Parts: sequence; structure tokens; C-alpha cells
Amino acid sequence: MRRAAWGLAVVVGVGVVGTAGGVGALALEARLSVTVAPVRLPTNEGTQGTPGTVRTTAPGALTVGDLAVVTLALAAPTAGLGEPRFPAWGKTWGDAEVVGFGPVEKSSGEPGETLFRQRVTVTAFRPGKVPLPPVAVVVPQAGGSRTISTPSNLALEVASVIPGDPKAAQPKPPAAPRSLPWGRRFWWTFAGMSALALALGFWVFARRKVAGIAVAALPPLEELERELTRIAAGLGGFEGTGAPARIAAALSSALRRYLGRELAFPALESTTTEIQRRLRAERTPEGISRTGVDLLRRLDRIKFSRREAANLESPGNTASPTIFSEAIAAARSVASGLDRHRRPPASPEPIPSGIERAEAAR
Repeated sequence: MRRAAWGLAVVVGVGVVGTAGGVGALALEARLSVTVAPVRLPTNEGTQGTPGTVRTTAPGALTVGDLAVVTLALAAPTAGLGEPRFPAWGKTWGDAEVVGFGPVEKSSGEPGETLFRQRVTVTAFRPGKVPLPPVAVVVPQAGGSRTISTPSNLALEVASVIPGDPKAAQPKPPAAPRSLPWGRRFWWTFAGMSALALALGFWVFARRKVAGIAVAALPPLEELERELTRIAAGLGGFEGTGAPARIAAALSSALRRYLGRELAFPALESTTTEIQRRLRAERTPEGISRTGVDLLRRLDRIKFSRREAANLESPGNTASPTIFSEAIAAARSVASGLDRHRRPPASPEPIPSGIERAEAAR
């Protein structure tokens, strides 16, 4: 059966016997204990035992990627003891990765004894036994420096998180539903969005209220007359590149807007040919229809012309201040003729004759 990973406590004892002068006595004894335990479990530090013995601390299986704390605890006689030198840790310890290590902590132990302790955090990324090769701790004493190494059988037992037989693996049952708290961030966001929506609603309401008080639009003929007056007032600034095209575009748009409002069709988005068809469909008199269509086509030629203002007075050019004045007059003529056609004056009542009056008197 596969053994789970446990924390390990190994104690190494080194005894040096002095033989000078034929005297055999115990001159020095230093002990190094090594404890390995998962980070989530409390370590059983300072565990002692006979040299070469291995005992467990708190139970807790290590899996791939789990952190384990390896504690090196040195107990040495205080007399003549210097500062011990613990290993210079790198990025790895055998096949395990060194995540970090703490400082060497010094404390008092048994009478006449000093304790030194260092914690090293390691992790392994493969299942099975991951050896931790021996590392040395140098203990300087009066009789010379002594070296104590960690045991050669020190290792991490890493359990696999994958079952032995993948086919036998069963899915976990669904977890019961649980309610989660809304949290302060939700309420702050809700309050901010509510205030923003309220402000936006007030703004839309105010806009609609102002739009409802807007002045009613002028009748089509009056609106056209106002626009033609504005265009005629701007003919004084005719000079400049692009001025003829701008004036022609404004005059064409004014006439098209009038026709669209009068005949109830999108004249601004329609071509001149489509406007001509609409005028014929409304049974507009030929003189009014032909004059209006010819005017729009002439304005179109000026709008899309690339001639400069310096060439306006050339004999072949159709754009000049005089031409625009004539175009404004033609637009007024077309609009007034169409208005009279669609709104003819009421005919006077016929005057009854003498016979009709006599019959009416009877």
C-alpha cells in the first residue's frame, strides 16, 4: 500500500573523543536535528532521537506543488563555541525548489548549550520520493571546526493528485447552492449607477419639455422666402475659392426642401430626375415643372464644378453673381406658381339673373 507523505525529524549526533595523553573523555558533542513538515501543519521542532532514527511529526500528505518547511536545528555546547555556518542556499535542493529561507535564529537550550535554528521552505513538482541531498553545517569550536551533515536518507514523499486508475475515478457530487453576500462594492456601484440614471432621466425630461415649447415651423413658402433672402444677402461675399459651389448647394437645398414639404416626399434625398417624376405625378403645369427642374440641374452643375473663382467671368462658365440672382428669382417664381396651382383662389359666386331672382321671390 502506498505510504502517505509525512513530516520527518532526523537527528544526527557527532561525538569526538580526545585521546591526548592517554586520557579518553568525551570532549565535544553537537547535535543537528532536521524536521520536515507541510506549511499548513505545525512543525515538531527540536525532536531528538538516536543517530540515524527517523520519526514523524504531525501527519499531512504533500502533493505536487505543496510547500514544506525544512527546519535545521543545531544544539552545541556554549563553551568555546563560535558562530556556526549554515548552508548557502541556492534555488534548488536536489530535485526540490527552494522557495525561501529565513535567518539563523539563536536561543538558549539546556544549561551550557546554545540552539541555532534555520527554516527553509521547499516544494516539489513530481510525485514520489524527492531526495534532499546532504548539506553541511560548520560548527567552529575551541578545538577546531566540526562539520555536521544532514542525513543521506532525507527526502520528501510527494503524493500524486491523479488517481491510480483514471477509469475508476468518479466525479464529485454537485455542491449545494450557497448564497453569496452582495458586498460593499456592489452597493456602491448600484448607488452610483442609480444616481447617474436619475440624472440622465431628468436631463431627458428637461430636453423634451424644452422641445415641446419650440416655435411652430413656418409654412413651406414662407420658409423658402426666408432662406432665399438670406442667400441673396450673402452674394456680396461671392469671391473666394469654393464660394459658387457653396451658394449653389444652399440654393438647391432650399428649393428641394420646399418641394419636399409641399409635395410630401423626401426631395433632399432624391435626384433631380426623381423630383421631375414627382412633379409630373402631381400634375404640375409644364412651365412650372420644366423651370424648376432646369434650375436644379443648373445648380447641380455648379455644385459639382471644379472651376476656381478666378474663372467665374469666363464666357463658358455658368456661375456668377448675376446668375445666382436670376436663380433666386426663378426659385421664387417656381414656388409661387406651385403654390397657386395647389391652392387656387376661390371663384366668386355667380350673380343671379332677373328671371332667377323673380323665381326665387315666388
